[in-house]
Amino acid sequence: MNSRRRFLNASALGVATITAAACAPAGTADRKPATVTARPLLTSQALQTLSHVCERLVPGASEGGVSVYVSQQLARDPTNNLLMLQYLGIAHAEHVGFYRAGLSGIEGASQFLFQKPCCSLSSSETDGLIKRLLADEFTDWSGAPSSFFLFVIRADACDVVYGTKKGFEHVGMPHMAHIAPTEEW
Repeated sequence: MNSRRRFLNASALGVATITAAACAPAGTADRKPATVTARPLLTSQALQTLSHVCERLVPGASEGGVSVYVSQQLARDPTNNLLMLQYLGIAHAEHVGFYRAGLSGIEGASQFLFQKPCCSLSSSETDGLIKRLLADEFTDWSGAPSSFFLFVIRADACDVVYGTKKGFEHVGMPHMAHIAPTEEW
């Protein structure tokens, strides 16, 4: 009986190993480890704006570290980052400029509407700003449409809040990754 259990356990382990290898996304085996540059790509004000707006879009994003996440991902090899832009057909060379233009646009809209920085806005003021950004109401906006920018940063915020083991635990679901991540993001 003991040898039968060992056989079944060994068989199950073998099947699981083969299944995990077959389910790994193509090209992940030869992906280079993430490399991070030393220089900051976004200003501290831009990161504060990102954190403030993402917190209103996805509660918990600020505490979860959305500004750190975006900053770290932008600093990686662009073919190996986890940002939503990676999956939307935006050229890798344009990722940093996309965030800079969008965050600058939000800051400009905040100054125009409220004469103060975005991170100083109240919750209701931020909600009003977001509503106008979602409607693409600002004619002097440069870069991608403001509604598209909000879509992208909301997706990034969702990754931070819900896409980690901690996020799964927060919503009461077991984290059952096929391949265990080597780092949080």
